[in-house]
Amino acid sequence: DIELGPSSSEAKARAAVGNSLLFTVETSSFKSDLWRTDGTTTELLTTAEPRTTNFNRDLSFTVSDGLFYANMQDENFDIRLFRSDGTTAGTFSLEIGAGNRVAFDDGIYFHSSDGLSVTDGTVAGTQTLVNTSVDELLGKAGSKLIFLTDEPQVGISSLRSYDLISGTITVLE
Repeated sequence: DIELGPSSSEAKARAAVGNSLLFTVETSSFKSDLWRTDGTTTELLTTAEPRTTNFNRDLSFTVSDGLFYANMQDENFDIRLFRSDGTTAGTFSLEIGAGNRVAFDDGIYFHSSDGLSVTDGTVAGTQTLVNTSVDELLGKAGSKLIFLTDEPQVGISSLRSYDLISGTITVLE
């Protein structure tokens, strides 16, 4: 048990990164900790603030190119996209809020409050591609990101694509 005392802790998200296992633990104080172990030693990488959402509760994480990505609350209680290479120094916020993520060889694509975004795992390499409403990023087909958007004025959701080359959005029928 990671948390000592009468209350128990529970391991949630788990992912292999390099020769280590990264895993999240929800503590009795409703904090979510990100831990790393190589099977011999265990190290606490970071602790999220109380009432973290999306980090543990829905097991929302992505692993790509040896990096672990997850949504966590920062010190201001804002949901941000964090990344970790399995070290304390390599675990930090990418300074942008994120919804679901899709990993591809050219980056991690995700939707944020700003629209469709991409990251290469660095703060400098994290950017918004287009400011548009996105409810769920479904995936990538060739050079196009496919996503759902809700249109409350019409009362329907629509399927759309964003072309990474031309920068155009198309409503798919």
